[in-house]
Amino acid sequence: MQDNNVSFNLLIVVTPDDCERLMPLYPRLADNYSYGKICFIGSPGVLEVASGNEALKERITWVDENELIKFDEVYELMSGRMKDILEGVPLPRKVTGWYYQQFLKMQYAQICEDEYYMVWDGDTVPCRDINMFSKDNGKPYLDLKHEYHPEYFDTLGIILPGVKKVIQRSFISEHMLIRKDIMKNLISDIEKNDKLAGKSFWEKIINAIPPEKIYDSAFSEFETYGTYVALRYPSVYMLRDWHSFRLGALFFDMNTICDRDFEWLAKDFDAISFEKGQTVSDDNKNFFDNPEYQKKLSAKKMLQIAQMEYKEGYKEVWADDLEINENVNVTKGGFWLSDDREHRVLIVIVSYNNEHLLKENIKSIRDVLNTDSYKIVVVDNASTDGTVRWLEEQKDILLIKNNENKGFGPACNQGVMASVGTESENFDVFILNDDTRLVFDALYFLRQALYSAEDIGAVGSVSNYAGNKQQLDIEFDSVDEYIKFGEKNNVPMSNPCIERVRLSGFAMLIKRKVWNEVGGFDEDFAPGYFEDDALSIEILKRGYRLMLVRNSFIYHAGSQSFIKTDYTKLLDDHHELFKKKYGFDIFDVCYPSGTVISQIPFSNDARFSLLQLGCGIGAELKAIRSLFPNIEVVGIENGRELYEIVKKTETVFENIDEAVTFYDKPYFNVLIIEKRMLDELSDAEKGVLSGLLLEDAVLIVKNSVYEEFPYEKIKLIIWDMDDTFWQGILSEGEVALPSVHVDLIKNLTDHGIINSISSKNNEEDVMAELKSAGIDNLFVFNNINWDEKGQQIENKLKTMGLRAENVLFIDDNPRNLEEAKFYSKELMTATPDIIPYLVNYCSKTKAKDPEHKRLEQYKILEKKTDAQVKYADSEKFLYDSDIKITINRDCLKEIGRISDLVMRSNQLNFTKNRDNKEILTKFITNDWYDCAYISARDRFGDYGIIGFYCYDTRGKKMEHFLFSCRVLGMGIEQFIYNKLGCPEFEVKDQVSSKLEKDKAVLWIKEDETSEITSDSEKAKRVRILMKGPCDLDSLAPYIKGGSITSEFNYVNDKGIVVAGQNHSMHIWESAHLSENEINAILDDVPFIQKGDFETKLFTEEYHVICFSTMQDLGAGLYKHKKTGNYISFSGISRPLTDLANAEDYMAGRLQNHSFLFDRKTIETFAESWEFVGVTPIDLLLRNLDYMYENAKGKPVFILLLGSEIDYEGDDPWYDGIVENYRFYNPILREFAEDHDRMRVINISDFIKSQSDFNGCINHFSRNVYYNIAGEICRYINELV
Repeated sequence: MQDNNVSFNLLIVVTPDDCERLMPLYPRLADNYSYGKICFIGSPGVLEVASGNEALKERITWVDENELIKFDEVYELMSGRMKDILEGVPLPRKVTGWYYQQFLKMQYAQICEDEYYMVWDGDTVPCRDINMFSKDNGKPYLDLKHEYHPEYFDTLGIILPGVKKVIQRSFISEHMLIRKDIMKNLISDIEKNDKLAGKSFWEKIINAIPPEKIYDSAFSEFETYGTYVALRYPSVYMLRDWHSFRLGALFFDMNTICDRDFEWLAKDFDAISFEKGQTVSDDNKNFFDNPEYQKKLSAKKMLQIAQMEYKEGYKEVWADDLEINENVNVTKGGFWLSDDREHRVLIVIVSYNNEHLLKENIKSIRDVLNTDSYKIVVVDNASTDGTVRWLEEQKDILLIKNNENKGFGPACNQGVMASVGTESENFDVFILNDDTRLVFDALYFLRQALYSAEDIGAVGSVSNYAGNKQQLDIEFDSVDEYIKFGEKNNVPMSNPCIERVRLSGFAMLIKRKVWNEVGGFDEDFAPGYFEDDALSIEILKRGYRLMLVRNSFIYHAGSQSFIKTDYTKLLDDHHELFKKKYGFDIFDVCYPSGTVISQIPFSNDARFSLLQLGCGIGAELKAIRSLFPNIEVVGIENGRELYEIVKKTETVFENIDEAVTFYDKPYFNVLIIEKRMLDELSDAEKGVLSGLLLEDAVLIVKNSVYEEFPYEKIKLIIWDMDDTFWQGILSEGEVALPSVHVDLIKNLTDHGIINSISSKNNEEDVMAELKSAGIDNLFVFNNINWDEKGQQIENKLKTMGLRAENVLFIDDNPRNLEEAKFYSKELMTATPDIIPYLVNYCSKTKAKDPEHKRLEQYKILEKKTDAQVKYADSEKFLYDSDIKITINRDCLKEIGRISDLVMRSNQLNFTKNRDNKEILTKFITNDWYDCAYISARDRFGDYGIIGFYCYDTRGKKMEHFLFSCRVLGMGIEQFIYNKLGCPEFEVKDQVSSKLEKDKAVLWIKEDETSEITSDSEKAKRVRILMKGPCDLDSLAPYIKGGSITSEFNYVNDKGIVVAGQNHSMHIWESAHLSENEINAILDDVPFIQKGDFETKLFTEEYHVICFSTMQDLGAGLYKHKKTGNYISFSGISRPLTDLANAEDYMAGRLQNHSFLFDRKTIETFAESWEFVGVTPIDLLLRNLDYMYENAKGKPVFILLLGSEIDYEGDDPWYDGIVENYRFYNPILREFAEDHDRMRVINISDFIKSQSDFNGCINHFSRNVYYNIAGEICRYINELV
């Protein structure tokens, strides 16, 4: 439906071939687009294809691409730019085409006749009507997705100096509504950049990209326009989340997708894409487009399930993985000096712009290894951050310098090849990521495992960050704590090795003869992803085994060092490449099922035989043999590609008949079979198979549906009893209650998962049976009667305040499951064969509620619900409930419960920011954030901690406002909202209660005498106040364990950037001017805010105050002509009092702190204020001295001095600043020497090359911030 009576065309920039491929999609696009016509931009061939579609003939228009920009001119410039790299080889036209299409979308603004035009990716089709304007205020939408491509912002900061990423999310959403005049202004601003060669905007963009990065697709018109709008025109658009099914072509055939599919997709997705080169695999056929699946699951849920197969790096714990043995009798590094010259290693490290992490990596190697036991070879993939210069100075490292980024696998191959003909040519190959740190004895135990058997080809380590389920479920605040953990872990351990079919390449040790046989990494997988999978398969194909070594822990920081590219596309492309090369999906066969293994009814030292039908490449067989060393395992695999691999390391048959021929009598104690495969067997085949089994053999059925079930979402399990929880029907006689089910109820309760009953039975009989098992008191809100279950379950969830998506209903009767789903559509349902999976989940996850507090709280709610039935007046019931709450400040002590609330609460979670403990701690320890948790009790009992809020008192932003669903209807959320003064904030998604300004909640009383008003855990920390530009926030991740209060530049609730509070003059005035004098400034100067004069420096006590002088030496200082008072604003190069600059301030071309200037405001300001420039040295020293003497307590004062080294990039905004730093810094150093508690950190000490800057003289690389943080920590350790 058209909005605002506006008309504009929708642009599709496309080639003739793509236009023909995608033409079946375009009628649906036209049907869902009502603002105007579809305008194809391309060659005449595009017009020919498009006009040939009768359904579109009257609804399209066309623009010749070469009338906008000539392709050949773009191609010629780009070829010239890359001349040295190409070395005579023609530039692929598709590289030019990628940029060219973006330039066309921008250039269209010059011929557009409407106010707007819409850009649309040609391979995308809407699932529902396209609506681009808010119905509330008529503003256009800018749509957002969750991506981040730093290379786009590298280019953006060059073409528009000073511009950088401004929001967390991305503007790359397959489409964009562009306002013509804003795009023209953007183009004009780019063309005004005299630092870049060329006349037109597209020439300047190409010349802004380093030649070696052009292949990286280093520009995005969407990110550029969106960021430009956010900075220059922040009030024009509204931001909106856009949800598209980008992997659509992997699950739907665009020629067969139907209206039913689109109707189903539209409930969760705005659009679906059919990217070139993607097709529906056999595994995905009849999956998403299956109407039966569509009835049971949402498109969103199915995609979430599917994506688990496409991504590594999740925090998953394999069922039989890794209970760490902490042998305190073995000291760290007990074996590192052992004589290991026999099996020396070549440590191959690939580096790419990771200088400080690489240094730590090399240092760790030198610290924990015997010098004679290894040789390091580093292959640098064209780093630009100083890495190469440092490596050249290391005499013990063999360095290979690439002049381009060759990717991970090829670089590793280079490194190994470089050792040929040297002393290390027969050393085993240890592939090690550059962002890891070796821990004592990690390599010793890898070597020990590698040579424990002749047929072991490669071994891998466990870590804090790794794919392939090699990641341990551990979390610490600092690297040192991870290292200490590793030292305790890397000790002798019984059965330390688990055999795998796949190892992660972050730390992988391979026998040299095996490496030579295989030929190293397959370079088709460059720059990265799936190359370690391919290497693992090649090792298996040659009859060698792979081992995961549990007592070899290596710390992994987790950064990526290979060439920047589109992560998702690269992952998907290489996933498809792997399947094409090997004929199967590695994710289907690489992980053994812990639940299956947990059902093996034998002790670990027992002797028995096991058969698996459908053994894949042996993942389960190998894991089972690792845990049951005396077992005989046999497999049957009829997939030819899988069989050819697994037969090299396991006893396998290609079909049942072969196995029967070999075993002429019953032989096996255990049979494992996939449920789907079992269902497909004929009765005759089942009979043949049974002939292989001993009389008392155990059948274990693997259910792939329950392997990937969202167990972590479950808050409540509703149990049927007969033939579900117990075996048999109670009303017909005795039943058998398995002890494992009894234990499961106890374990679920320990985990904080509530249990309830929905059973057609006699209540007294059921409860008597449960009482005899000792678990009757572990169930609440039971429905034990002969009524239908669906409505009872629906009512139960409402009463308990739970969402259906967090509830699991288990019943053996499919009809009952379907009925329950009818009434509660998001309800999770399962048959009793999920029970072993629940048992396994509980056994391998930490019990968070061993005291059963959550159960007790639901018992209170149950008691309360029973009492409420007697009241006709709900408010009278609330008054009689005697509700009391406390607002408590010891949040760090209760961070676990608070984190659990943040992550799990939904119905009364008004903010829904799922921040982890690290971010929550950052808020709680910052003095500008008002944080508290709420506890509640009433006459029915104590509810414990039921709420949490976190309010940014400077930015006036509510970060968290949430409450447990157990207090739904009590009014506590409204009471707390009133207590906070009813601040305005955006309520995210649907909630079950509406907040109203000053709505009375008279039945709740605050028990102030019982409140905890201070945080003892917070008091134990070093308190740090950090003042300076917002870029200094990059220091925080490297300063762990302290309470950091940051006073960086920020955007206030009016959208204005507040920076004055970091200027020494404002700080001095905040202490010396009266409130009336400050208010007079605020009244006189509308772009100065109250926050410009607010600081905690004089009101709170800190151990350390870190103050950046960059604000004083880079911001403009103005003096009132009459009062003599000062204000700081914008920069020093273009004063606001010079009316020649007025237009640039009004247009936002000069930093205006997002204030919307008009000429009158500027003229009025110029009449009353005069420009001083930089802070005079005498005033700066006076201000610093006052801060030093009057800060509460006796804090250590650290002055951060700006860079005295020139930034050679285009940096007009900061013209002259480097001279200020060179003049002031020596004076400030001398000043600091006269103050006992004052120290200086000169950023110049950490600038080694231009790559240490990040777009301007005041912004720096990660390496610089890391070193600054190190100096701050050194001073803290020395002086606090």
